Amino acid sequence: MRFDRPAARFALAILAPLVFFLLLEGFFRVTGLFRPPRLLEKVRHQGEMFFTTHPDYARLFLERADVPSPPPVWVPARKPAGVRRVVLLGESAAAGFPMTDHHLGRLVQARWNARFPGEPVEVINLSMVAVNSHALREFAREALALDPDMVVLYAGHNEVIGPFGPAAKFGPPAGSPALTRLSLAVRRTHTGRAVESFLGLFAGKPDPAPWRGLDEFRGVQVAHDDPALDTMLANTEANFRDIVRRALDHEAKVLFVIPAINLADWPPVGSEPSGAADLEAVLAAQDAGDLSGFRSAALVYAAAQRRQADGDLARAWPLYRRAADLDTQRFRADGRLRDLQRRIASDSGPAVAAVDADRWLHEMNPSFATDREFFLEHVHLTFAGRAAIAELTVDGMAALWGLAPRGQTPADAAAWWQAFPAAERELRRDVYFTGYDEHDMWSLAWKLLRLDVFAGAPGLAARRDELAAATRDLQRQAVLGWDTTDLVVAYDRALLQNPGDAVTHFTAGRLLGLRGEGERAEEAFQRGFALQPHHPEARLNHAAMQMTRGDLDAARGSLQILRDRAPTTPGLLKMEAAVALRDADLPGAASILQQHLQSNPGDAEAWLTLSEIQLKLGDFDASEESRRKGREGGGG
Repeated sequence: MRFDRPAARFALAILAPLVFFLLLEGFFRVTGLFRPPRLLEKVRHQGEMFFTTHPDYARLFLERADVPSPPPVWVPARKPAGVRRVVLLGESAAAGFPMTDHHLGRLVQARWNARFPGEPVEVINLSMVAVNSHALREFAREALALDPDMVVLYAGHNEVIGPFGPAAKFGPPAGSPALTRLSLAVRRTHTGRAVESFLGLFAGKPDPAPWRGLDEFRGVQVAHDDPALDTMLANTEANFRDIVRRALDHEAKVLFVIPAINLADWPPVGSEPSGAADLEAVLAAQDAGDLSGFRSAALVYAAAQRRQADGDLARAWPLYRRAADLDTQRFRADGRLRDLQRRIASDSGPAVAAVDADRWLHEMNPSFATDREFFLEHVHLTFAGRAAIAELTVDGMAALWGLAPRGQTPADAAAWWQAFPAAERELRRDVYFTGYDEHDMWSLAWKLLRLDVFAGAPGLAARRDELAAATRDLQRQAVLGWDTTDLVVAYDRALLQNPGDAVTHFTAGRLLGLRGEGERAEEAFQRGFALQPHHPEARLNHAAMQMTRGDLDAARGSLQILRDRAPTTPGLLKMEAAVALRDADLPGAASILQQHLQSNPGDAEAWLTLSEIQLKLGDFDASEESRRKGREGGGG
């Protein structure tokens, strides 16, 4: 080939960078440098291979110092003979936020075991806080290594605010699925990771900001008719259809569980002004069949409340749904996203189905009283809400596999809801959900409602006061109603149904440790670690329990296992500092806390603890500065 010809020069210009990239990528792979994280990694443990999740995988999508972690999966690399594997994909609601131990995958597993004991299933939860379909598509790609027989999707709430969404704070919004996938593909390479590292080192790239959860989106408003939502919807459809295609190519079935939202007990957080319109105008417009002239979410929500107060739920639901779609603080899956999932399920063939959890909790619930029964706030679920979604998911799985019919008539729904209270009680027993867990769940919900993003939300100030009083009552009930004997009996009952559930052992270890039953707690923890040796939260709880007992060597041992596997685990440095402080190693404790505060400058409690340590060490100026930051609520 003569390289003086234009075509040859053009080919050289294209091929030379590609060849250079391939050579560089090969070098990095051979040397192991700049290894990109994978969601699933194979590890050898006691002579067997297991799949586990990489704790830093979320850095592929979220540019924050202390990103959320994927769930601590621990499953055999080889699928057990005769067992169907189900992979659950979703966001924070499926991940069980804010009580992630009681995530949706675990509850689905327990309900399946109770209802179909002769049809063994292994449910693997690959749901994570803050992700959306752009990330879940990557999850699904890697999940094929698990050899799933079914993929279940409970997702849709984060399409606007999640990675590459129109309101995302983690990088530019997606222009097209192809460009987003190319960007992620490059970041998954060794070379891509190297380039990022060098840019950060030499280009003066600032350190990532701390993770602030929903407060990331304070003041970020997106109107219901913003053109960016059309692009988002097209991208979401492309992602969901790609997930379905990959699953079907693998001969796995797909179940969409249409995500439920709090319709009747969550006033719109963001709303355009009502202008000259009033409540009666909205009601009249609904009677006329045209609500398109109203843009105020708050006004339409008030009209829905009027219909419900008048006992007309049938006409209240369309208004509640319209108000949710008009909410400019887009933390909930809107009507178009839910319709999209229904459409994909209906036109993808018999191996794909949908269970409409949102309508089942509302229109199909003849005994509906309040969404407060099912939701902690806008989308995250109470235990009753989780139980309902888990039961509906099991219904859908069984129908797809031809193990049970799925009724859709009002009579079927009435019978389902009549049987639900007993199913919920069984599930509480089978997953060891105690009064302490009930208290913790509502206490965390109260803290969530105190976020700045909800500061001016209508009606939430009174709701926060209610929750503060309710959590105090739940704490008293837990202490009085769950003594050591109650905990042990409930633990034994849970093990009868789900002996292989590591989280049951970890919960027993934590609660028995709090009751001062150190030996029983240690036995429970070790049973759990035999099933899941690297569970981050369990390792932290085990270290805390051993520190309380005074066995600092055992506490350090658990923390070292966690550090070796997941050194960026939230809370690890604080626990290491607590152990050092208990061991009277004041300089060591101060040094560890300073490391923690570099990535968590808003941790007021850590600043105040550091101040006390510095005071004891005689560093008065540093102590005063740390105390100031603690009193100001962090590093301000």
